[in-house]
Amino acid sequence: MQSRFQDSVDPLYFQFKEQILTRIANGAYRPGQKLPSQNEFHAETGLSVGTIRRALYELSQQGLLYGMRGKGVFVAQSAQHSPDINTRILGFVYSFEQTHGPYLSKLLEAVTQHCNLLGYELKIYNNRSAGISQLLKEAVRKRLVAGFLLGSASYTELADIIQQAGIPFVWVNNLPNDSAQNCVLPNVQQFIRRGVDYFFTLGHHKIGLLTGPESIWANARITGAFIAALKERGLSHCAEWMRSGEWGEETGYRLMKTIISLKERPTAIIAAEDLIAVGAINAVREEGLEVPRDFSILSNGNITPVFLHPVPLTVTDMHLEEIGYRSVEMMRDILENHRLPERVEVDADIIIRQSTAPLEEEVRVLGGG
Repeated sequence: MQSRFQDSVDPLYFQFKEQILTRIANGAYRPGQKLPSQNEFHAETGLSVGTIRRALYELSQQGLLYGMRGKGVFVAQSAQHSPDINTRILGFVYSFEQTHGPYLSKLLEAVTQHCNLLGYELKIYNNRSAGISQLLKEAVRKRLVAGFLLGSASYTELADIIQQAGIPFVWVNNLPNDSAQNCVLPNVQQFIRRGVDYFFTLGHHKIGLLTGPESIWANARITGAFIAALKERGLSHCAEWMRSGEWGEETGYRLMKTIISLKERPTAIIAAEDLIAVGAINAVREEGLEVPRDFSILSNGNITPVFLHPVPLTVTDMHLEEIGYRSVEMMRDILENHRLPERVEVDADIIIRQSTAPLEEEVRVLGGG
């Protein structure tokens, strides 16, 4: 039985804890029944006694088990009256391809902290787990979690299964369709508008845009808002200055190299994420140019630490911590207060650093502005 505990990225104590919960749910362990000793569980599972002890302790803290000195650990009577013994467990689902690097770290940290604050335990599912689809369907069928936080739009099929099972879920920084209401996401149109307005006040009239994958929900919104914001300022957009690719520094570097090679170039760039902006700065410097003298660059995110930026980035802060907190709050309201889900869009703020500057007067005279 030991090998079955090694097919998941979840901690071993958590997997063992789930096994106990499942046995209580299906009647294998009944209220008032004494559980096997820690040594007996060790012989059955191969898990360390410390791992087993932690799982049993947490179940006791949840009121599902109780210990009697010298007699052992028993199933609490309260477990009999709870139709869902996993009401304090939430599942967080994400894809490594869409939820990556510092973004994932910051979002998971916020979600985990707020779950701890509200007394929820977080179970994590990702597409590097063996048989992820089957694991998720099993979690739905056995109701191993009270609700799901969906951090990736690649699980729309799962969302349908969850919905049919009557399990609540919240999309975290995702918008699967325009009618979806159970979402917490950044106000991307506002982010882009503020970036365009900020550059306009600095005298930049030639503004480019570097975005992530065209398939993501935010891309069309970002592009549409960018074109509309330019138009409101009496500016026109140039298709050659609007480039998309994957996330990350390599994409920013490659896209910026293409823009630098153009005969007519923008003087300011808005990047859809910090790492794209970092790659763009590296491309500028490699050509013997400077940020912000030759290109002002602003990114959307404020996710990566400033000390990792080649030039401290001016950013529109997407407030990822708030998105994480409010996602958990929305789930809590659905589960405990029976509130209907609603769409929440988090507003942006600009943090000005050294990667942007006013367009120099001589550049304007030469036609750069």
